[in-house]
Amino acid sequence: MINRTRCVSVLGMTVAAGFTVVRSWGTFRISHRLKMPDGTWFITNWGDLTVDCLTTGGPTATVTGTLTRTTPGGPWEEMLKKHERMGISFYVARKGAGPGRIGLSGGPGPGDGPLRKCMAPAADAPVLNGGYTLIDKK
Repeated sequence: MINRTRCVSVLGMTVAAGFTVVRSWGTFRISHRLKMPDGTWFITNWGDLTVDCLTTGGPTATVTGTLTRTTPGGPWEEMLKKHERMGISFYVARKGAGPGRIGLSGGPGPGDGPLRKCMAPAADAPVLNGGYTLIDKK
């Protein structure tokens, strides 16, 4: 369950005819706080990524990138050492249509191979506090 999510980003992309992402660039930070199953709060966890793919459509967006910095001692520290890619998806609910949602990949499991560009899990975790805004600059 995600309590707070704050995303700070400077992103851009070049799209070819047929909406194929040709090039994405920029940096992205995600910061969130998790409630553990026992009801205690985990420290605020954050990660900075170098973006390699950004896709948007309506109220959804997916971004992937390689971790460049993370919470010291946090759950993504091993992923940082391995320069692993993460995928994050967003769903921004219309006003009055329930909470926004976020999907966040972890590192690949043994034998899974690396996460591919532009891939992220479904935005299934409700954002309970805080939030984010997607702005499509056409």
